[in-house]
Amino acid sequence: MPRRLPPLNALKAFEAAARHESFTRAAEELCVTQGAVSHQVKALEAELGLKLFNRERQRLVITEAGRAYLVVVRDAFDRIGDGTERLLQRQRGGSFDFWRSRRVLDSFNERALSLIADVGLSDVTRVTAVDLPYGRKRALEIATTLALDPEMLLLDEPTAGMGPEERWRMIDKVRELWETQKITVVFIEHDMDIVFKIAPKIVVLCYGRILATGTPDEIRNNSAVIDAYLGTEHAGAAA
Repeated sequence: MPRRLPPLNALKAFEAAARHESFTRAAEELCVTQGAVSHQVKALEAELGLKLFNRERQRLVITEAGRAYLVVVRDAFDRIGDGTERLLQRQRGGSFDFWRSRRVLDSFNERALSLIADVGLSDVTRVTAVDLPYGRKRALEIATTLALDPEMLLLDEPTAGMGPEERWRMIDKVRELWETQKITVVFIEHDMDIVFKIAPKIVVLCYGRILATGTPDEIRNNSAVIDAYLGTEHAGAAA
């Protein structure tokens, strides 16, 4: 089972305070009170058993232990699950809320892991996003988009730059999402084999103008499309 995603309240307070070297400026950035930031940092220190900050002449100074933990926190913020969870929080009406109960954060965690599973990334939930292969990064982009509960998903050449196996895996996943999520999917694609496999309706553009609209069979047999794009190979395949 995937590990829990880090709680965002105390971690965000700590990261902002460390970056600004000030509870006051961290509170201004997070749109909360200074007391809220201080409370969350102290709770984190108690949980970790570490002293994260010292006060020196009215200035907030991060300790060596704090610097080490800051690296861990920033790495966590870059990981797949945490990024998706933060998008879910934003979709619920705010980028961050100190006073959300753990139960609400648990619901974000469960939804984030569900979306990650939907796009086939359950095996890499603890991998930093930047370290993912190109095709899996594209899958992550789809997961973070789905976190916002869109009515329509727009994909611009979702298979660009992928190898053959990776390309078909992505297209199968797009089709699966279309069938299970019941949302409209509009995608731009130049690989006609892919288009004909998954698109129930196709619009063909030529120099910025609509050349033809129809089902895959209608497009395959459209003389204007054959002349402009397909050639006789695709036309013959439909016969």
